[in-house]
Amino acid sequence: GLFIFKCAVPVQAAPARRLPLKAVLKTCCVTMYLRFLRFARAKKIYNNMNAVANILAIDTALGGISVGVQSGEKFAGRQIITQRDQASLLVPTINEILEELSINYSVLDKIACTVGPGSFTGLRIGLSTAKSLALALNLPTVPMGTLDLVAQHYATNDPLLILLETKRQDFYAQYFEKG
Repeated sequence: GLFIFKCAVPVQAAPARRLPLKAVLKTCCVTMYLRFLRFARAKKIYNNMNAVANILAIDTALGGISVGVQSGEKFAGRQIITQRDQASLLVPTINEILEELSINYSVLDKIACTVGPGSFTGLRIGLSTAKSLALALNLPTVPMGTLDLVAQHYATNDPLLILLETKRQDFYAQYFEKG
């Protein structure tokens, strides 16, 4: 599950919203991309912030795969919830999205990928795919922290404490001064 705390009051007394992980993952692909754009603007990843780059964004950190591609003003994405098939589904999913947008790998400018925290095996699959494509296409990669992206999605002026449940009955946590 995902826990979001608005920290206008001390953390111990802050109200929490628990969202089922499946509900979060169903909107992950498009929201991941939108969070990536906010993250990219905040970190000044684009050389020209007004220019729209052709970006492949990959997330395999949490319970499946999420892939988004922006090409000019067009965007397409897919999200697949799976615990075991990330390796066999990731590249075919990327290919489907590129085909849907009628583009090929050669027009991409950047490849973004989540770097964790998250599932160790899922992260290795996503990162190795992103790095392999980047090396083959001579493209830069953009690392995206999972908790940073979640914080961007729930952007607020209040401080945030983000907690993500792991499969080991513990949590990944990060405190953000301003959401």
